[in-house]
Amino acid sequence: MRDRSLLGLLAAILFATGCSTATQSADTPAADVVLKFGDQKGGAKSVLTAAGLLNDFPYKIEWSTFTSGPPLLEAASAGAIDVGAVGNTPPIFAAAANAKIAAIGVSKGQVEADAILVPENSPLRTVAELRGKNIAVAKGSSAHGQILLTLRSAGLTTKDVTLNFLQPADAYGAFTQGKIDAWAVWDPYTAQAQQEAKARVLVTGEGRSNGYGFQVAGRKALDDKGKNPAVSRDTSAEAWASAAKLLDALDPAAVAKAQAQLGASESVGQQRMLALHGGDLSRGVRGLEIYPNLWAGVGLVRGGAGTALVGSHSEVADLIEEYHSIGIDEFVLSGYPHLEEAYWFGEGVRPLLKQRGLLDGDRTLALASATTGNFHRAFDAQQGASRHRPHAHSQPG
Repeated sequence: MRDRSLLGLLAAILFATGCSTATQSADTPAADVVLKFGDQKGGAKSVLTAAGLLNDFPYKIEWSTFTSGPPLLEAASAGAIDVGAVGNTPPIFAAAANAKIAAIGVSKGQVEADAILVPENSPLRTVAELRGKNIAVAKGSSAHGQILLTLRSAGLTTKDVTLNFLQPADAYGAFTQGKIDAWAVWDPYTAQAQQEAKARVLVTGEGRSNGYGFQVAGRKALDDKGKNPAVSRDTSAEAWASAAKLLDALDPAAVAKAQAQLGASESVGQQRMLALHGGDLSRGVRGLEIYPNLWAGVGLVRGGAGTALVGSHSEVADLIEEYHSIGIDEFVLSGYPHLEEAYWFGEGVRPLLKQRGLLDGDRTLALASATTGNFHRAFDAQQGASRHRPHAHSQPG
């Protein structure tokens, strides 16, 4: 399953900066650092390139593409790559094999594209009907975990079906040639099979898969003395990457409809919000930055307060401190999903505000329902307007 969020992907890149197959000294120039990144089809490289975030990246990156998570983790364990992103199941198999890896980040997203596919003309309509059928799946992948959970939900076990352990390319061939009855897989393979082979979704991961994805680094890379251990998991680059991903997912028609509705409002505040972005989706992510680290992209589809704080922990803290300096001492922030984002704010920004004396004594500022996960890593512009919620990418395999 492809990563649904750039948060972990770029975080993993930055976390591992300084890693290479050879140990480097701590003062190695950035231009001489080579980061070996393990990717999957339609994964980090394509998304980060589309967002323009690799144009000025200070380190050299060598990309290796893997068919699924298990071989990627094998490469990380062997030191062939430094870091990569995988789905929820590969780390379990890797841990059982005592792989020399460590999880350095986690993300979560939707699971609609994590599917069990059947041919268009297949008579299969329910999971229970998979009994006695041949199912292709990549061994140890997130799809492997999903098929086990899906079978269990229907009262079946692996003894009731025949699992054919095939990597996606081989499974696709078997699927199109009619050699298997079903295929458990993730995006972009799900979309490819639907578009090219007219595959039909029998069931998705909804209600079964937890949707977690992990960023994993090899122990050899983590032990490299040239790596900066103090690199923050949350950086300005990943914040804007998340904002760019959010913007790219917006449907221009949905934006136009939302702007028409909001434009009819008699609220002066709403009209001021609309003036910040002009309803122009083509301005791009940084074109909607109306002040350093203050982003108006949220207002393209959301009414009311439509600006977001986008940046690293320290940048968000700086902006909150600036607001405080002009007399604002209470903030009501929100995010989606709220609980997870509240943790991000509490663990990343609040300690910085406390260090600056903004949470102590007379200078205390109140932070009610606070979160920065989607604020400094791009506030979910669909909050309060779920009908316009963009499709989220699935996690890696």
